[in-house]
Order: sequence, then structure tokens, then C-alpha cells
Amino acid sequence: MPTRILRDGIIDSRAVNALSESGEILYRRLMSIVDDYGRFEADPELIRARCFPRQLDRWTIQRITDVLPELTVIHGELRLVTVYAVESKKYLQINNFGQRVQCKEKYPSPDSRESTVIHGDSPSSRSRSSVVVVEGVVVKTPKAPLPKKRQRDPDES
Repeated sequence: MPTRILRDGIIDSRAVNALSESGEILYRRLMSIVDDYGRFEADPELIRARCFPRQLDRWTIQRITDVLPELTVIHGELRLVTVYAVESKKYLQINNFGQRVQCKEKYPSPDSRESTVIHGDSPSSRSRSSVVVVEGVVVKTPKAPLPKKRQRDPDES
């Protein structure tokens, strides 16, 4: 099990306090199972098995399915979780996870070229593209071109 540092800011976080009781419980338990980058598979069966191994009777797959989208909504200025797909497999990322990275990534990034954001937005898309989720359908506007790197003049020293 990964070692996690929980900061006291979670207690007075507007985003966390805007969640329902079930939403907050799921969010806090996700923190225990994600990798060092804040990522895990967004499969409700796996989330249920890993987050609630001794509460399977209280945390049904349907409950996970119903609560997970709540974490992807913007609360105040912050979206707590982004759900995305890479090659048709769904993943989630806790945004602003801020843990010290100790191992390689276990799950792909929502910023990879192959990923499609399903709920929320990826960190890089906030500045270069617009992602809107309408009734579970992702609508993207094209990314603005990145600034071109200045070519170095061979005569410069």
C-alpha cells in the first residue's frame, strides 16, 4: 500500500466540503489506492474492491457509478478528479494530488495523445483547448497551436 501524506487543507477545502457524504468518503479512499501520480483505473468494480473491501454490502457497483461523476464536477475553482480514456480503457486522476513521486507511472496520463477526457479536464487542456462534457458526451474544441521554438541562428555564439 502506498504511503500518503494527507494535508490539513482537505478539512477546509471548499471543493471537498461541497461533496455529498458518499462523495467525500469515495474521494478520501481513492487517495489511498491511486499511484504516486494520483491515477487509477476508473472501473467501478475495481474501485469498489480496492476502496471498500470490507464494506461490499454497503458500497455496490451502482453506488460507485452514481458517486464517481460527482468528483468530476467543478466545485468552486477546483475539479477534484478527471476521468479519461486511453484506447477505450477508462482511468481517473486526482487533480493537484501533490505527492512525492517515488515510482514509475502505473497508469497513462490524461495528457497523453491517446487519451480522451470523459469527465473533467486534463491539466494541459486547461490552457490550450476547451473541454466540455454535456450529458456524458465530450465536446472538444481544437487545441491552439503551441508557440514555436525560436530556431537558433548558426552564426550566433
